[in-house]
Amino acid sequence: MFSLHEATKIHVCRAAFVALVVIPTALVLIYSFVIRLPHYTQAHEQAIAAQLGMKAKLSRASSPRPGMMLYEGLELSDPDTHQLLARLPFVEVRAEDEDVHLRLPHPATINGARLDVFWNLTRDQVRQARAWREVHLEAQNLTLHFGEGDDQSLTDLHGRIDNIGEETRLQLVGRRAGAKNATDQGAELIISWRRDPVAPSSTIQFVSGPTPLPCSSAAPIWPILTQLGRGSQFQGRIAVVECQGHWRAEFAGQLSDVDLDRSVGQHSIHQLTGPATATIEHLAIEDGRIESASGKLTSGPGVIGRSFVEAAQRHLQLRVLNEVLLGSGSLISYKQLALAFELSAAGLTVHGTLPGTTDGILASERRVLISEPTADAQPVVNLVRTLVPPDNLQVPATRETDALTRALPIPSIHPTVNGRPATPQAKATRVHNGSTVK
Repeated sequence: MFSLHEATKIHVCRAAFVALVVIPTALVLIYSFVIRLPHYTQAHEQAIAAQLGMKAKLSRASSPRPGMMLYEGLELSDPDTHQLLARLPFVEVRAEDEDVHLRLPHPATINGARLDVFWNLTRDQVRQARAWREVHLEAQNLTLHFGEGDDQSLTDLHGRIDNIGEETRLQLVGRRAGAKNATDQGAELIISWRRDPVAPSSTIQFVSGPTPLPCSSAAPIWPILTQLGRGSQFQGRIAVVECQGHWRAEFAGQLSDVDLDRSVGQHSIHQLTGPATATIEHLAIEDGRIESASGKLTSGPGVIGRSFVEAAQRHLQLRVLNEVLLGSGSLISYKQLALAFELSAAGLTVHGTLPGTTDGILASERRVLISEPTADAQPVVNLVRTLVPPDNLQVPATRETDALTRALPIPSIHPTVNGRPATPQAKATRVHNGSTVK
């Protein structure tokens, strides 16, 4: 039987000890020393900054096991203004083949006033996520910090980005903290990007779930929501499609706790106050202009300016009680306002829906003050005339009327089909030296 010399056995044992014990231990010690060097942390800060386009600061970066990175004390800030954008105590990044898993095991905070930065980042990441097959996100608690006691927290936040062919799709689901039903699915956001070489397009779908969400949370992304008031909330569905610079949005749901004084005051010198609820049965907006809308509006109690009532009678043909028109004072108190409306390029239709009446729109404690017009559809421009005093002009040229006419479905002088030109635009005709030129 083959046997080794005693000295050879000693050398083999020593070599095995060095290879299996000393060298691995030394490598672990060296690695442990290296990852604590500032240069190691700075390298990860630079990598995060390059990926997100933000300034990153880390307390520590480590790798607890192969394929996983743990970032501690991660702070993200604006590279230009140095404004803090997010504070993430712990971030786990785990890579498996072509999949990436991001997990926030501890409560994290995002600067809600700069939510537009994260919205743009999300859309950009969806468009650039082809390097990964799937990206998974999990956060136990995420707080949007707005200050002044308006913080909003989301719990059980889950998301994923999938690359399927030429389409990238992001799905994000989370519940508002303090929701009445802790078992509901919560709000859902879906963003998809289709890389079509001819007509690339993106789609955004949002469902609020059974719990209303504050409109102020989305105001940094869509500033027009500030006109609804700080306490306004939305519950419903939103769908937006964008293709080659043109976009179309459709809404359905309910806006509650709307501040009428703030909403109306943005477009009119008339006064109308009171907490309002708008039930949107259908609202379609294309390139910033309302194409069609229908729904109901209720409010009260509050006050309405007498000038507003007079303008509504003159231009919208609303029927107003004579005592209201002949009364004194600039403000009229009302108990309840209720109406249904339909709006499109074909015109504006208003119906009174006050309980206990057939056509009442606005009532005091004792009687109906304003009723629906006898006419059916009216020109949409009459609404502009009502909101902004016309003086001696048919439609006054002011900033308020400019904003209204851009947003409302004012019809075109050219024939249209479904809001589009029916025929190619005719060649211009002009008179030159007494002759007509086409």
